[in-house]
Amino acid sequence: MGSILITGATGLHGGVGAHAARQICDMGLPVRAVVRTFDARSDALAKAGIEVVKADFMDINSLRAAFRGVSRALFCYPIRPGLLEAAFNVAVVAREAGLEVLVDLSLIVAREGSPSDEAREHWLVSQMFD
Repeated sequence: MGSILITGATGLHGGVGAHAARQICDMGLPVRAVVRTFDARSDALAKAGIEVVKADFMDINSLRAAFRGVSRALFCYPIRPGLLEAAFNVAVVAREAGLEVLVDLSLIVAREGSPSDEAREHWLVSQMFD
């Protein structure tokens, strides 16, 4: 089995990425955390035994490098514009990498007819990943 890739591992999206990365690492499985910048948060992940790589959701080539050798991934996008493009790029590289599993951290209110643009975008991402 290849590494398990975690996006959002240094983000503030409820701390899900960092928590998942640490739990998986504690189980003795290989974890690769994707970060946008190297800083104290990424240093803490590395000290915990997690491989840390720098990539950007909007730069498909950096994602290709991050996904190389990965078999499973958690997609955790921050609450900000760009979700659809980021998810599309992840879908492309996930398919290219032959991922076995891609987990999407979405919103509970993600619905096709939601009055929230963000909720509708999360619904679209779920449809694309399915």
